[in-house]
Amino acid sequence: MKILAIDYGEKRIGLAVGDSGSKIAFSRGIIQNSAHVYEELKKFCVKESIEKIIVGLPLSLSGEDSEQTKGTRVFAERLHQEIGAPVEFIDERLTSVQAQKLHPEKEHIDDLAAALLLEQYFRS
Repeated sequence: MKILAIDYGEKRIGLAVGDSGSKIAFSRGIIQNSAHVYEELKKFCVKESIEKIIVGLPLSLSGEDSEQTKGTRVFAERLHQEIGAPVEFIDERLTSVQAQKLHPEKEHIDDLAAALLLEQYFRS
């Protein structure tokens, strides 16, 4: 099964794709969060034959929902409605920090954070 992982942000959205058989995640770039984001993601999912979507859920360090968490839940619900594929959440606490440690020279690490989310999903 091909799975898309999303590191959602108000400005940028990081993408990674992997297969549940091989359990290897590949960064697939960053798209801008714009009025056309759902159209772009739908085209991407059709092109890549995506069957499931994993969205990183930005919980606070204490595990509570924040304003960013609420926005991510709204995004994921609409994404499910627009694309039709099942959408699951995975705790994304500290994935951006991990991505920054792996590539400190990279300005935007959203796609790497998405790949780390997908690797975490495969391990669970």
